[in-house]
Amino acid sequence: MFTGAVGSGIFVLPYVFAHSNFLFASIFLIFLAFVTAALNHFYVDIVQNTKGDHQLSGYAQIYLGPRFKLLATLNLILLAFGAILAYSKLFQIFFALLFPNYVFISAFVYLIILFITLRSTTYDLPSTIYHLPSVFILLLPIILFIFSLTNYGLRVTYYELPNFMFYSPLLFALSGFTIIPEVRQTLGTDRKFPLAVILGLLLTALIYFLYAFSLVRLCGPNLTIDSVSGLAVDYPLLAKLLAIFGLFVTAKASSNFLIILHELFYRDLNVNKILSNFLPLLFPIIAVSLTTISLITTISLTGKITIYISAFLICLIRFRLPMTFTTQFLAILIFISLTVGLWF
Repeated sequence: MFTGAVGSGIFVLPYVFAHSNFLFASIFLIFLAFVTAALNHFYVDIVQNTKGDHQLSGYAQIYLGPRFKLLATLNLILLAFGAILAYSKLFQIFFALLFPNYVFISAFVYLIILFITLRSTTYDLPSTIYHLPSVFILLLPIILFIFSLTNYGLRVTYYELPNFMFYSPLLFALSGFTIIPEVRQTLGTDRKFPLAVILGLLLTALIYFLYAFSLVRLCGPNLTIDSVSGLAVDYPLLAKLLAIFGLFVTAKASSNFLIILHELFYRDLNVNKILSNFLPLLFPIIAVSLTTISLITTISLTGKITIYISAFLICLIRFRLPMTFTTQFLAILIFISLTVGLWF
């Protein structure tokens, strides 16, 4: 659940937090983590009360009908493509930092890694590449945070007026609900399933804060959108380490979305298994060919549109299950919070 949520969003958070007033953005990190937890809780209820393994489009078909299934399918495809587009851009940036003389093969290396991880997952083969990123994703932000605190001479950049530049990227970064059905497949009917979803989100929010704080403090005025390039000005060795971390994160997050797409095609759209194994690879192939779309635009637009539609569908489906006053209150809170996000 944790590695399913952490993706390209983590790398833009230091930049948008700094330019939104760091304290202001950090307070909203707590609030939006609560809103996301409520949305995840709704999705857990749906998954637990429905037979079979599905993605959101499958649940929309069962509870809302074929039109909503089509909407959910198109939305998930858009979300997956937007996320993979962001991951591919970041992967190539990090690859260029590590291998500046071989930038021209970065897209090819990205596609090869995804091909290997997708086949390893769909055919249940052992894959070190698939599991190792979890360690990096968890430990490196903690190490960065400790390092930033022990360097007292570091510059801290302050931005005066609070604003909501961070809102859409943060929503995108916190939205790990797409991986929830896969968490259910891992744990089955275990009672730890809801707890795993909540703890995964809390751990994600904590790691986001530690990473954003560390990079704002370490980079100072050199802070860049991808956060790693700016770090290379004063800490080239640390930047290379972070670039390795970035390669793992983006490869892991991309493979998670390929698995989700495989499940969508195979289980919900009834595409034959062989074709379902290879159709997801079209997404990164198209993504690496789109070089003119900026990273921040990709993340902001994806966060605004797809998360709002997904939340709308999840809440509608949840209304078909037994309701309480708390459920109604949380649904209203989710709608208001995400509607506000459409303006920023």
